[in-house]
Amino acid sequence: VTNVCCDTTARQAVERQYKVIFLSDATAANDKPDLGWGPVKAEEFQRVTLTTLASVFCQISTTDEVIREMKTL
Repeated sequence: VTNVCCDTTARQAVERQYKVIFLSDATAANDKPDLGWGPVKAEEFQRVTLTTLASVFCQISTTDEVIREMKTL
């Protein structure tokens, strides 16, 4: 899911000096029940994770944006 495995992979790649382009529409999160702090919707996990990654670690793009960029290379 975006906020666990994908986030960890992106951060570890940055630590290894890779430039990371994270596809915002090719990952997803899932809802979490109330585990003591209230339930959290998948959309919120997705939004917060993408915002954190974009502000510190990597470029966030859609799949279509990356395909368009690749066609210009």
